[in-house]
Amino acid sequence: MNPNKTYSNETPVDRPVSPYGVNELKGTQLLIAGLVSSAAMLIFSYLIVTLGIPAPDYLAQHGTFFNEGLYPEVASGAWWAGFAIYAAITVLLLPLVYDYFGSRGILTNRHWLKGTWFGFAIWFLHAAMIAPSAGDGFFFRNLASPIFIAASSLACWLVYGFGLDVMTRVRAVHHLGIAEKRAA
Repeated sequence: MNPNKTYSNETPVDRPVSPYGVNELKGTQLLIAGLVSSAAMLIFSYLIVTLGIPAPDYLAQHGTFFNEGLYPEVASGAWWAGFAIYAAITVLLLPLVYDYFGSRGILTNRHWLKGTWFGFAIWFLHAAMIAPSAGDGFFFRNLASPIFIAASSLACWLVYGFGLDVMTRVRAVHHLGIAEKRAA
């Protein structure tokens, strides 16, 4: 018998897990973390492209879903739709997933490693699911430089994960809601 568990009729019963919730302060913090991390990832992506290193265009990649599988022109309707999908995923959805996994102990408690692992996991899912559905192939194999694009995509997602990690620990973001409530 395990002394760390409570037994009822010889069946182990773990302590109940509290439900996950997001209050106004945490929601604001996650929204700001998502905005900053998403912007940092896009800036980093476009910066490495200007240096001559191939990298995926995330906005156009998501726009392929609205343009019959073809990369849309910049600032076209499909491109803006791709931008909206990218923003919804990286600003709203992924910060909640990051916080949920962190609160459940699925991600490590070491802060810099927590964001890095999350960025790696999201890159893996992106390269295995989003890239093939956009016509880029499994891990970008249909593109001209698949190894360089996979590596630069990994670097972009690591920037995103690290940004989430840093921004969820920034004191000014933690106290933002409290200061607003005191002023009221």
